[in-house]
Amino acid sequence: MKLIKSKNYEEMCAKVARIFAAQITLKPDSVLGLATGSTPIGTYRHLVEWYQKGELDFGKAVSINL
Repeated sequence: MKLIKSKNYEEMCAKVARIFAAQITLKPDSVLGLATGSTPIGTYRHLVEWYQKGELDFGKAVSINL
């Protein structure tokens, strides 16, 4: 396991979103395990923004919602 330190919630969300985006870019047919609840909302906000701008495509990805 790799631990990544962040100064605050927003920085953590941005880092996690970049990891997700890199995964989708490198392997468009990825299977993503997506958590529910309020903790990942900031991360999902970044991903939605990039999707709406056309910068990220989830068209071939599959999600498993935990």
